[in-house]
Amino acid sequence: MKKNEKNEEGLVKDTCDAIFDYTKTIYLEEAERFKQIESKASITIGFSGVVLGIYIAYLSNFEPMGTGYLIYTLVFELGILYLLIMALFEFLKTIKRDDYRQAGLENVITYEFGRELVSKAKLDLAATYKEAIDYNRAKLENKLKFYNTGLLHISWGLTIFLVHYCDRGGFKVCHMIKGRDSSRMLLKVETGREVKEQLKLRKVYFMNEKQSKKIIKGLIRGKKSNNISDRITTFKKEFDAIDAIQ
Repeated sequence: MKKNEKNEEGLVKDTCDAIFDYTKTIYLEEAERFKQIESKASITIGFSGVVLGIYIAYLSNFEPMGTGYLIYTLVFELGILYLLIMALFEFLKTIKRDDYRQAGLENVITYEFGRELVSKAKLDLAATYKEAIDYNRAKLENKLKFYNTGLLHISWGLTIFLVHYCDRGGFKVCHMIKGRDSSRMLLKVETGREVKEQLKLRKVYFMNEKQSKKIIKGLIRGKKSNNISDRITTFKKEFDAIDAIQ
């Protein structure tokens, strides 16, 4: 039979060969895509497990800073935990291996099929490949959907965690600054109380204007000192001087 010549069934050999080769190539490509997506899912499952373990360890060391902040941070941390767990479940759905269908051989390995002409046999094989391709492509789309959903969940989980971690760090800094300012105010109040108590316990009599200025300057120097012991020492010296004047 010459090139492009039809057989008794009206089939062109070269055309049937092209259809068979093309269908077989698509079938093999779909099988390779299955392997690739499952391989990617296996890697991301390991990564998600590590991230989830680190985050659980972070939660175990969590120290709340006030009731209001506790409610605020629980919303974030529970949301992050939910996203990471859902990402792991989505990746696990991706690696299900019972969905892949191979080309059926039930209707191929028969005596009737063996008696057919080569062109018709190749066309029938191409139809078998096509059935498997259509089935596997739908399953592959579901796998890709699960994989992309898992990536979206873990991406959002990590992003929210970074935002929350930075916000928590800023809250700690503000809390420390506020505590330091409160300590300074308390120190000033205590120092003022010390002076007032000393002045209440002693009656100060100024002999002349020069001595009174000296005593007042000593008290001012004591209040400006950053060291509490220096302040107390200065106050003691000045009040001893007052006693001597008396």
